[in-house]
Amino acid sequence: MTSTIKHIVNKYYKNILFLYLPNICNAKCYFCYLKPSLNGYATLSKNTLRDLKRILLLFGTLNFKEVRITGGEPLVISNLKQIVEIIHDDIKMRYTLLTNGILLNKNMDWILDYPPSKLTISFHSFSNYSKIYGIKGNPYNILQVCEKLLDNNINIVISITFLPENKSEIPNIVKSFYKIGVSEFKIIYPNYRLLGNSLYQDWLNILQELKSYKRDKTLFIRATNFHSKSCMLVKRGFLSLTIPKFNLFRCCVLVNDHQNCVCNIQNIDINSLTTILFKWYDNYTSPTCNYLCRSYISTCPLSLKIL
Repeated sequence: MTSTIKHIVNKYYKNILFLYLPNICNAKCYFCYLKPSLNGYATLSKNTLRDLKRILLLFGTLNFKEVRITGGEPLVISNLKQIVEIIHDDIKMRYTLLTNGILLNKNMDWILDYPPSKLTISFHSFSNYSKIYGIKGNPYNILQVCEKLLDNNINIVISITFLPENKSEIPNIVKSFYKIGVSEFKIIYPNYRLLGNSLYQDWLNILQELKSYKRDKTLFIRATNFHSKSCMLVKRGFLSLTIPKFNLFRCCVLVNDHQNCVCNIQNIDINSLTTILFKWYDNYTSPTCNYLCRSYISTCPLSLKIL
């Protein structure tokens, strides 16, 4: 049974666990489907860290090899470094980090000590930064921080959400970060009801312009795939764990949608966790997803295609 579940974890779950920290953020992006609370600082308790270590050990035993840390905004968690130490030193897993980049410079030292296998920065604008993020700030600081990270061989991905406020400057964002050494980008159509399909034609025009950049073979761009009409969970799992509640969800898009919570695993043992993963893999039924892109064609917001 152990060898079989490890095979399933490799084949279906891709050896990846998404870890959602408390749903708080230091920005107020109006289009964010997670709707985090605005807060610039939080600390996880010793009990939460203890339970997290025990549970991650179970996932490690079952062949999970990577933890994708997200939120909210992970860098507002004052003891995030301790979480990374647990993942890196105790569990011997690699980790990736998704952040808005605002606090990267403050956390630079420990990030360089424990480099993520990938650092994804959600960056949406130079010219309308305050309007999109809902806070004041200098977006060029993030560009400078990225240069330092790249100098230290940190693998950076820039994720850009396509919005009315930034649609005309997306090519410039790509050029600016590519110029300093970032080669991978994600362009995401907004998963936001009020925008609907109003941006679709502009979206097509921008993608066509970005395709012209592909003459440079080192540039890698993925964008929302409007031709993906089925739930991505048919093909692979996006197993997602929230802390401090330790709820397990089928999919990272469905986090905090409690009708799709697999279970609470705070006190789970390895046999029970194995049974859950088997059941989900063997008896898959598409969950009721409230987050299909409100766009020209309903599609899974996780589905991307290479330009």
